[in-house]
Amino acid sequence: MKKNVSIRIICLFMTCLLFTACKSPEEKHDKYIERGDSYFEQSDYIKARLEYKNAAKIIPSSSEAIYKLGLIEEAEGNYQSAWSAFMVSEQQNPEFLPILLKLSEFFIIGQQTEEANKRIDKILAIDPQHAKAHALKASIYLRDKAFNQAQQEIDLSFKYDQSNLIAYSVQAGMYIAQKKYETAIQTLDKGIVLNPKEPSLYLLKATIYSEQDDVQAVTDVYTKLFEIFPEKISYRFDLAQILKEFSKTEEARKIYQDAVLAFPDNGEAKLRLIQYLEVEQGIGEAKQEIQSFIKNEPEQKLFYLWLADIYTRNNEHENAILTLKNIIDTDPDNWIGLNAQTNLAQIELSRGDIQLANNLITIVLKKEVNNIDALLLRANLSFIQGDYRKAIQDLRTILNHDPKFLKASRTLAEALLIQGHNDLAIDTLLQALEKTPDDKGTLVGLAQLYALRGEQDTAINILKQVTDIFPDYSVAWESIARTALEVGQVTVAENAIKELQKIDDQDTLSKFLLAKIDIQNGHEQKASDALKAIIQNDVNAPLSAYALATLLETAKSKENVGDVKKFLSDLPDHTPLSLTILGAINMQNRNMEEAEVAFRQAIKLNPKSQDAYTSLAQILLEQKSPQNAIEVLGAAEQAIPSEAGASMLKAIILTQIGEFDQAIAIYEAAIERSDVAEAASNNMAQVIADFKYKDTALLKKARLIAERFINSSNPNHLDTLGWVYYRSDLSIQAQPILEKAMKFTKESNPQIAFHYGAVLKANGNMEQAKKYLLQATSKDFSYDGFDEAKRLLEDLK
Repeated sequence: MKKNVSIRIICLFMTCLLFTACKSPEEKHDKYIERGDSYFEQSDYIKARLEYKNAAKIIPSSSEAIYKLGLIEEAEGNYQSAWSAFMVSEQQNPEFLPILLKLSEFFIIGQQTEEANKRIDKILAIDPQHAKAHALKASIYLRDKAFNQAQQEIDLSFKYDQSNLIAYSVQAGMYIAQKKYETAIQTLDKGIVLNPKEPSLYLLKATIYSEQDDVQAVTDVYTKLFEIFPEKISYRFDLAQILKEFSKTEEARKIYQDAVLAFPDNGEAKLRLIQYLEVEQGIGEAKQEIQSFIKNEPEQKLFYLWLADIYTRNNEHENAILTLKNIIDTDPDNWIGLNAQTNLAQIELSRGDIQLANNLITIVLKKEVNNIDALLLRANLSFIQGDYRKAIQDLRTILNHDPKFLKASRTLAEALLIQGHNDLAIDTLLQALEKTPDDKGTLVGLAQLYALRGEQDTAINILKQVTDIFPDYSVAWESIARTALEVGQVTVAENAIKELQKIDDQDTLSKFLLAKIDIQNGHEQKASDALKAIIQNDVNAPLSAYALATLLETAKSKENVGDVKKFLSDLPDHTPLSLTILGAINMQNRNMEEAEVAFRQAIKLNPKSQDAYTSLAQILLEQKSPQNAIEVLGAAEQAIPSEAGASMLKAIILTQIGEFDQAIAIYEAAIERSDVAEAASNNMAQVIADFKYKDTALLKKARLIAERFINSSNPNHLDTLGWVYYRSDLSIQAQPILEKAMKFTKESNPQIAFHYGAVLKANGNMEQAKKYLLQATSKDFSYDGFDEAKRLLEDLK
C-alpha cells in the first residue's frame, strides 16, 4: 500500500515538472514583463526593475525588457541611462514600435529632427495608421513652420485615433502660431472632453491664457486641476508661482495658505508659505507664521530650524545661534539636531571661527558618517584652506550617495581644475549633466572648462545651446562674449553683447565687455574711460575688480601709465585690489617707495589675494631684508591659506639664505596641495640635488618625486630629473633626460648646460663635456653650481 502511495506521489511530482517544463522561455519572459508593468504603473520602480531584469535574463536580447528598463531610468530622471537603454533596445529589434516611438520623442526634444523622422517613417512603414507617429510628424512640420504638411498629418492622426493627445497639442500649436488663440482653446477643450484626466492639455490651456495675461482664466484652469487631481499639491505651488509673477501677491499667499490647510501633514506646503512670506512680505510676516506653526505643534523642532534659517539669511546671526543651540540642547542626535549643528558650523565658518566650525562638523560626522550637509561643509572648509585632496575625497563621497548633487559636482570640478586636472573636471561636469541634462549653470561651467582647454569653438557651441533654451540667461551671453574675445571672434562677441543689453540690469556688464573689445581694436583711451566710469560708480562692486585688472591693459605708453596711476591715486574709496594695482604700476616704473606704501595699505584692508603680500616681499628682498620678507609671507599664509604663492616664494628665499631643510619642508607640504605639486616637486628635488645630495634618504626622496617628470616636455623639469639622477650616481640614465632638456630649451640656459656637461664628463665623453661646460661658464653667470661648473672645466683642461 505504501508502495502505491509512493508511486502516485512520484507520478504527481513528475506531472508538475512536465507542466513546468512546458512553459516556454517566451511565456516566462512575458509573465515577468506583465508583473513589471503592474509595479511600474504603481510607481514601484524597485520591484518593476527586478521583474524586467528577470525577463532580460531569460531572453538577453529582449528589446522589450531593455526598453522597459529604460522607462524606469527615464521615470527616475536618469536620462542618459534611459537613452543608452533605448538605443540598445533599438539595436536588438529595429522594428519594435514602442522603442521607435520613444526615440522619436527623444530626438524631437533634442531638436534632431532628421533622426526623429527616420524612426517615424519606419513606424509608418510598419503601421501606416499609427496615429501617434502621424502626430509626431506633424509636430516636426510645425517646428519647421510647414503648416500645410503639419495639418495633413494632424488630420491623419485624428482619422486613426480621434482622442490622440499629441494631435490635439500640435493642432493647438498650429492655431497659436497663427495667433488664433480662441480656436486653440476650443481645440484643447475638445481634447479634454475625450481625455478628461490628461493634465498636459489643461496645462497647455493655462499657458495660452498666461501668455494673454488672463490671470483669472489661468486660475480657473488650475482650480479644475485641483478638483481632478486633489492629491497633486505641486499644481497649487505652480499656480502660486504664476500669480506671484503677475504681481498678484495676496492671491498667491492665499493659494499657499489653502495648500497648508488642504495638506496639514505636508511640511513642504508650510515651508513654501514661509519662503514666500519672507521674500514678498518681509521677515516679520514669515516669523509670525512660523510662530503660529510652533504654537500648534510645539514639539516640532523643524519649525525652529526654519526660523534659524530666516535669521541667518537676514544676518541676525546671534538669534540664529540661540535658536540652533536650543534645538541641539533638546534633540542633538536626530536628523533635525544634526542639521542644526551643521547650520551652526556654517554660521561659525562665515564668522571666521574655523576651529569651532570644524569641531561641530566632526561631531556630526561621528554620529552620521555620510551626512551630506556636513561632508559638503567639510569639503568647503578644506577648499578654503587649500587642502584640495581632502575636499575632493569628501565631494566624491557625497556624489556616490547623491549623483544629482550639482553643487558638489561643480565644487569638485573647481577643485580638480585648481589641481591642473582639466580633463577630470570636464568629465565631472559631463557626469553631472547625465543626471540633470538641462541645468544651465552646469552647462556654462562645462563650456568654460572647454575654453580653458583651448576648445573655444566647442565652448561657444555649448553656450549657444544654453541661450537657445534660456534666452534671458545673462551668464551664458557674457561667457560667449568672453570666450569669443579670447580667440579674436569680435563679431561673435559683439552679437552676444547686443543680446546681453536686452536683459535688465546688464548695462554695466555690457559696457565692460565693450571696453575689452575696444582694447582689442586698439582704442585704449576709449576703453580706459569706460573702465574708469565703472570703477567710479562703485569701486567695491565685483565687476569693478575686473575693471581694475583690465585697466592695466590700457596703460601701454608712459602717458597712459601716468593717467591710470593718477586715477587710482585719486580714488575716494580704495580697495585692496585698487591699491595692489597701484603698487604694481609703481613697481614696474621702479617707484619702489610708493609701491611699498601702496602694498602695505592694501594689506591693512585684508585683501582676498596674496598678491600684495608677495609683491611687498619682493621689494623687501631688493632691500636685502630676507627675514622681513619671510615674515610678510608668513602673514600671507595665515591670512589667505587657500593660495600657495606666498609659501613657494618663502621656500625660494629660505633656499637663497641657506635654510634648505625649512625650504624642503615647505615644498613637501605644497606637494600635498596638488595645485602647485609640479612646481613644488621640481623645486624640492632641485634643492636636494644642489645642496643636500649627500643625505642618502633625502636624495632617494628627490628621485621618487622628480621621476614624475620623465615624460615631461618642460626643460626645467627634465633638467631637475637629470640632475637628481647624476647626484644619485645614475649618469647613464641622466644623459638622455638632459639631452631632451637641452632640445626643449628655447634660449641658452647655462645651468642646464652645466648639468649636461657634468653628466657627459661622468660618462667619459670629455670633448662634448668641455663644450657644454664652456657654455655654462663663458660669462660671469649667477646660478647655483656655477663654481662647481668652473671646477669641472678646470679638471678637463
